[in-house]
Amino acid sequence: MSTENQVILSDEEAKDRILNRISSEGIRIRPSFSKSATGQYAYCLGEDKIPTIEVPQFTDFDNLIQAFSLAHELGHHYVHQRTSGKKARLINSGMSFTTYWNEKLAWREAEQILKEEGILVNEQTNCSFFVYKTFCLNTYKEQVVHSINSPFKFLFKSVLLLIKLYVGLYILLGIGLVFNANSIPIPFDDFLGISSLNKNDLLTDIPKFVTMGLSLIIIYQFFWCVFLKRSYKPLLFYWVTMCLSQLAPLVF
Repeated sequence: MSTENQVILSDEEAKDRILNRISSEGIRIRPSFSKSATGQYAYCLGEDKIPTIEVPQFTDFDNLIQAFSLAHELGHHYVHQRTSGKKARLINSGMSFTTYWNEKLAWREAEQILKEEGILVNEQTNCSFFVYKTFCLNTYKEQVVHSINSPFKFLFKSVLLLIKLYVGLYILLGIGLVFNANSIPIPFDDFLGISSLNKNDLLTDIPKFVTMGLSLIIIYQFFWCVFLKRSYKPLLFYWVTMCLSQLAPLVF
């Protein structure tokens, strides 16, 4: 049927058609006051295992945008029905890239639903749908980009810390050697043993000090995590830094 012969629905009629289709699928609509602040819709299985779409109890979105959102959540229902086994576990794993994949599948289903219900019948409605879909997907795409960049930022910070430690220790030990050559007392020399260092072995001794310092920090962070239930990330950061420090002698 050509576009000219199709009836262009009002925004309210478009929303009602999606609501009727949701109802015919046996899906429950549950208004949520907490989602009114964010305007988010969500598909889930209720405690009674009944498929449920949570919608904002109050919203400023117009009826057409609400129709798009409802179709998207219905799309999640179809994706849930059509996936099983390893694929279903992967999609629902909560990882940023699999969540983005799940969202794309749901929007693909939503587009098909809206076409079947006679809502995407003109250029203006198609354009509105594309803009809204792109806006929603971009919020998940930012999370994917962040998750990809995070390991590189993590490693960069570790390498930067190592460079600071090596440069700082080189300067401090160099000053210590100068003090020792001029018979100037060095604080804590009995513990640090700076006066016994040989300037020719300075670069080979620095990794020992770095490893010793990082080991003390890791022990401290370990007890901090275990007994005070703090984040494990600092512990992981210093552990990775110490592992990288074992490669540093190949560079310095």
